[in-house]
Amino acid sequence: MYEGPDWDEVDGTNSNGQFVAHHPSEDILWYLNYDGSGSEYEYESIPFVGYQWVLKQNFNIDSELTGRMTASPSGDFLLLDSYEYVSAFSSSGYSQLFSSEGENPAFSSDGNHVIFSTVYYEGDGYKIYSTESWLMTS
Repeated sequence: MYEGPDWDEVDGTNSNGQFVAHHPSEDILWYLNYDGSGSEYEYESIPFVGYQWVLKQNFNIDSELTGRMTASPSGDFLLLDSYEYVSAFSSSGYSQLFSSEGENPAFSSDGNHVIFSTVYYEGDGYKIYSTESWLMTS
């Protein structure tokens, strides 16, 4: 299990997104705002300064899809729950990989699948998607 830094000793980022995700095994943070704008930060050693969070890039996604955010176990994908849609984005280029009506998504422990509830929208319980093809498997 990855152990994060002691947050009391870390110079903070200057971002204040409504949603945040942390890479499970690396010092990377993603912030996302309701309007779809986001930022990626990495914790780096800066010569003569020490360790601090450095802005790596800004990105934008469809604002209808913003919501609670979690990173996949590998850190390759960001999974969002907008309370109406479940969607996944690449954590490198921020391209949208899939979107479906649903809520309360979660990655499988190995990160190979995403499961989410569709009871409210379709009445059939849940859906499972493969993260390899982003096709529904169940």
